[in-house]
Amino acid sequence: MSAIIGYKQYRKSFHDIPDVLFTLKRTVHLEMAGNNIEISALHSLSCIHASKIDLRRNALRGAMRLTSFICCALTELDIRDNENLFELDLSNLHTIQLITKNQSII
Repeated sequence: MSAIIGYKQYRKSFHDIPDVLFTLKRTVHLEMAGNNIEISALHSLSCIHASKIDLRRNALRGAMRLTSFICCALTELDIRDNENLFELDLSNLHTIQLITKNQSII
């Protein structure tokens, strides 16, 4: 049985991704849209098992690098509407199939 974890109802509440989510091996879709997640919160993560991650409308800014260590099963990533995010590095993430982003992100 797989699960979809969503934190939309708590908009603007999360600055970090809660640690408990890393223990959920059957999570398919992690929806964190509309919070205040920052890039520094992503860089300190251990393996997220979700195949889809929605980080729209967060506080991502600057350059973001996701590796296979952080996102071990990621196939879909949505990072739209992070106005100050200008660079995305997924070069070490071989599982990625779909990226939804603004045109200004390289």
